[in-house]
Amino acid sequence: MNVTVIRKRRNKRMYLRVKDGEVVVTAPAFVSDQEIEAFVHSRSDWIALQLEKNRPLQTGDELNILQETYTVIRDDKTYVDGHRLHLSDQKALQALILEKSEAYLRKRFADWQDRMGYADLTLKFGFYTSKWGSCQPAKRLIRLNGYLALCDPEGIDAVIVHELCHLKVLGHSQRFYQEISKWLPDYKQAMASVKRIRIPRV
Repeated sequence: MNVTVIRKRRNKRMYLRVKDGEVVVTAPAFVSDQEIEAFVHSRSDWIALQLEKNRPLQTGDELNILQETYTVIRDDKTYVDGHRLHLSDQKALQALILEKSEAYLRKRFADWQDRMGYADLTLKFGFYTSKWGSCQPAKRLIRLNGYLALCDPEGIDAVIVHELCHLKVLGHSQRFYQEISKWLPDYKQAMASVKRIRIPRV
């Protein structure tokens, strides 16, 4: 495992991150190499999990889209052949995911919108690596991450309800989560499953 160490005089503690398959430690200037090595070793399980999440899809991997399981085949074109998913690049994968899931995601959104008493909302989709959705109350605009199609139905509902609740309560205060629990008592459990989802990289 290759580890990049960045030393900063102003840092008072060590930080660890994994990005694009690279392990990076930011450490104070006074910390020894042995201390850094011990720090990395203590987080080895977490590092292994993050590296697996960031690993590009390979032939033979499986990908679930709306609970349908597809076997990945790396190819120079992207298309579906039964339950075999031929993949060429990231944008093609995103287009395929949205093609298979947009109608379902829009229906779930419309169902929750009606149930919670909201109208005249605009729903848009994007593909993000650090958020599952966003809400702009002033514009009545909600964006959902297209990768939600990889989640189970409970996880999809949890993200939709989360964003709809922001129309009533800004921020992530106790009041906000109380509002969510009115609609989804099992919200925390559902979101835990969402957080375990690996964002696919091609």
